[in-house]
Amino acid sequence: MKAETLSSAYVVDRPAAGAMFTSSRMRRILMMFAREPLSLKEASDLSNIELKRLHYYVQRLIRAGLLRVESVRPRAGRPSKVYRTVGPAFFVSNEVLPRPSTDEIAAELRALLQSDEARGSIGILVSVGPRMEPRVEFVLSDERERRGFEFWRILRLRREEFERLRAELDAVLSQYQAPHDDRGEVYLLHAAGVPRRHPEGVVDNG
Repeated sequence: MKAETLSSAYVVDRPAAGAMFTSSRMRRILMMFAREPLSLKEASDLSNIELKRLHYYVQRLIRAGLLRVESVRPRAGRPSKVYRTVGPAFFVSNEVLPRPSTDEIAAELRALLQSDEARGSIGILVSVGPRMEPRVEFVLSDERERRGFEFWRILRLRREEFERLRAELDAVLSQYQAPHDDRGEVYLLHAAGVPRRHPEGVVDNG
């Protein structure tokens, strides 16, 4: 499936266009129009982005050569433009990305977690866990609730165990990715794991 999608992808070869893909917001707005052609009003309703602000983002994507006007719908007053992406998918090489594609959203997550920690905890408790592993816990404030969470582990795993863990985390997140009503809050979630370059030291499953 990946090879098929890659073969039909539009190749982004200009840094100005590549810069659009370093923003999670711009990527998500762009790919709304890849699923189906949309007017600004339809896209605004889908994304909950105010119409004037969405118009600004759409014009940036058009100038970057990633979005185009597919048709114009006649209506009373000014006709309504319908937009679509220039391709069903996009390939952006590292050469035209000004920075890693996840930098912006990773920085947002870290800033939100730091703010949440400062607001909802009074410090950390460092102790030894039930498996004799080093343990760090936030000591929560009695006055202010901490609304976010972080789980960190340093684990020694076989490659097949690591791949199984990756698949299980993906499955858990996918359960909550099903269509949802507009009640509730928007949460930023992230799961990651990577081999350490310097593996010496204590692990949590030693």
